[in-house]
Amino acid sequence: VTVLGNEEDPAPVSGGIYLLPQRDVVRKGRTMVFKAYRDQNNEIPTGLTWTVFGAANSGTGVNNGTLTAADDETAQRLTVRARTGDGSYGTAVVTVIPSDTFNSVQAVRDYLGNTSDGWSNLRPIVLPLYINLSGAGADNWTNLLAAIAQAEKYVSLDLSDCLMSGTEFDPVSSISNGKEYIVSLVLPDAATSVKGVNGTPSFQNFTSIDSIEGKNVTNIGSYAFYGLYTLASINFPSATSIGSFAFYNCGRIGSAALPLVTSIGSYAFYGCTGMSSVSITSVTSIGNYAFYQCKGLTSLSLLKAKTIGTHAFYDCTYLKTVTLPQAETIGVYAFYGCTKLTSVNMPVVTTISSYAFRGCARLTSVSLPATLTSIGDNPFAGCTSLTSLPVDPGNTYLKVENGMLLSYDGKKLVSYTTATGTVELNSPIESIGNGAFYASALTSVTSTTVTSIGNYAFYGCTKLESVSLPSAASIGSEAFYNCITMVSVSFPLATSIGNYAFYNCYKLESADFPKATSIGSSVFYSCVNLITLKLSSAPPTLGNSVFYYTSNSNANYTTLTIKLPAAEDVVKYTSAWSVPVSINAKANTSSKYGDNHKAITITGGA
Repeated sequence: VTVLGNEEDPAPVSGGIYLLPQRDVVRKGRTMVFKAYRDQNNEIPTGLTWTVFGAANSGTGVNNGTLTAADDETAQRLTVRARTGDGSYGTAVVTVIPSDTFNSVQAVRDYLGNTSDGWSNLRPIVLPLYINLSGAGADNWTNLLAAIAQAEKYVSLDLSDCLMSGTEFDPVSSISNGKEYIVSLVLPDAATSVKGVNGTPSFQNFTSIDSIEGKNVTNIGSYAFYGLYTLASINFPSATSIGSFAFYNCGRIGSAALPLVTSIGSYAFYGCTGMSSVSITSVTSIGNYAFYQCKGLTSLSLLKAKTIGTHAFYDCTYLKTVTLPQAETIGVYAFYGCTKLTSVNMPVVTTISSYAFRGCARLTSVSLPATLTSIGDNPFAGCTSLTSLPVDPGNTYLKVENGMLLSYDGKKLVSYTTATGTVELNSPIESIGNGAFYASALTSVTSTTVTSIGNYAFYGCTKLESVSLPSAASIGSEAFYNCITMVSVSFPLATSIGNYAFYNCYKLESADFPKATSIGSSVFYSCVNLITLKLSSAPPTLGNSVFYYTSNSNANYTTLTIKLPAAEDVVKYTSAWSVPVSINAKANTSSKYGDNHKAITITGGA
């Protein structure tokens, strides 16, 4: 229960506010910051009148929530009040202590033993310390942790004035006792780096930690705060480098102000799902998976970033706008699944990697500058709202024709995500790039000039009913994955069919590949209505589970018949595949066929 009041107006006020912290300790000559809230998630950032009561020295005061205790303040107790324009208010109580009050571990031990506070992590004891954290003496970090463990009291440690050898703060990951009672931590002013050890979280066992700050820390080591699920607030205003995995899975972090950071390592903020804002205006390099699944981020202004790593902002589902005025390289899947992203600005980009913006369904327009000289597999796969994809006239690498993004010579189709209805690909188009039609709404495609179909080319084209590509010699992996409306396909010149090429084409009844020499793994996986497959006289090599789930599992299944040009061809197949002419799949569990189809019959002369 929180009673709202102060020395002037002791009666509680209906609809009052509350301050954090509510009880704290301030050392003479130091400052501390308060925040006001309507409720737990509704901070009041401006429009407050702040007052401090009980001060004996005019140098003690509060301004915009920051309390300053005078060097010679003699009062031992202060009350800080914040009042809104409508008269609602809240208070906090502050204890003023001399600068050398906690100058030994023994003093800490005595204080913890005599106070009734600290019984909850919601009401920790504030300890501004002045000890030497290093060395073998009694007053060091190890003995401090032992004193906290012995008292079993929750504490907020302010180590600002503590001494230490060197400039790297090492919490000693091998020690566990006592750390579970530390709720907040201010690192020594002498610390310019936080120790990082690959694979070993430096701050493991800090299971109650809520906030960490370090005024002069410039480098945060790899794995430093890995997996601190309770950590909600970080403040490193001088940091310039953040190592890999530094804040991995710190899901409660709400915001991060890192104005001087220039480098963010791989996985640095991976899984920080609660992060709603991040200020990294000086950053030049963002590592792989750096902000993976930071679902709370809504906008990014990366004014100096030149490199955006692989999966850097993967699945940031609330990200709406991205500004990248100096970005040169966008990594693979960098903004994959940013489903609310509507605009992106990258005027000097040189490389956009494969599927960089895949699944950004609300992205409406992207301008490709003259500087762009390299583009991977359809970076805009699944961008179904992308109505405009202009290419600068000075670009000699790409061009746009009739809504299609093509190589400059026009021979390769790079992207046509917005394709609908019937699409005819004419000369000089010879190849359909990887993911070119990914999840588009086209219903049929025809071309006499296309000779190769890339991986994922028609992945998820659920409305695609007919395909006429008679010159295609190769079909990439997952090329027609989940094309659920196709009934029949014929590729008279195709020699190779990639893995999972027709995965889950469950309406597919017939397929004709008279020249096929190689059929990859699981090509017809879950093609439950496939009745007829026509192949050449020479048995193609088969991957694993080619016919897995190729017949209905109910009683009225239809046998899959593999038809060959001549009767004598059956012998060749029997020898090459080491199977009888008729295969009962329930008895035959060979990995070539899978064990969930009903029956396969090979016939010749058909």
